[in-house]
Amino acid sequence: MSVVAFDTLKFARRLKQTEFPETQAEAITEALRDAAGELELATKNDLFQQGDDIRRDIADVRTEVKDDINTLRAEVKNDINSLHHEIDTFRAEAKNDINSLHQEIDTLRAEAKNDINSLHQEIGTVRTELKRDIAETNQRIEMLRFSMGKDIQSLEWRLTIKLGAFLVAAVGAVAAIVKLL
Repeated sequence: MSVVAFDTLKFARRLKQTEFPETQAEAITEALRDAAGELELATKNDLFQQGDDIRRDIADVRTEVKDDINTLRAEVKNDINSLHHEIDTFRAEAKNDINSLHQEIDTLRAEAKNDINSLHQEIGTVRTELKRDIAETNQRIEMLRFSMGKDIQSLEWRLTIKLGAFLVAAVGAVAAIVKLL
């Protein structure tokens, strides 16, 4: 940076015009000159140089930001691909579980059909046995009916004979009573 020129004589005269005491005006002027000598002020060239430096810094930051964006983009793509892989894995596991459940359902369905067929066979066997038992019972009933019919006929004959005998005895008794009378 460059040094800026400062007119101390002009400054001191101006202070005297405003009624500053001469010793004070000179002291203030000296102090300002010393301060101005230590002070570095920027020139247009300095500012242009700084502008170029700032532009380079901005370009560097831009490059860094683009690199960071590209890195983040790659990381996000990797994360997305990882998620897709996890989803595909989950989908495959779900399909396997569903297929396993379908197989279990088919197995249970087949077992149920076998159980139903077995029950149908048992019912058929029981039905056949019941029909045979009913037929045997009907035969026994018919035999009992036939046997009872014979027994009833036999009883009817015996009753008829006994009634006939009672009748004969009663007629004989009445005849004897009639003779006696």
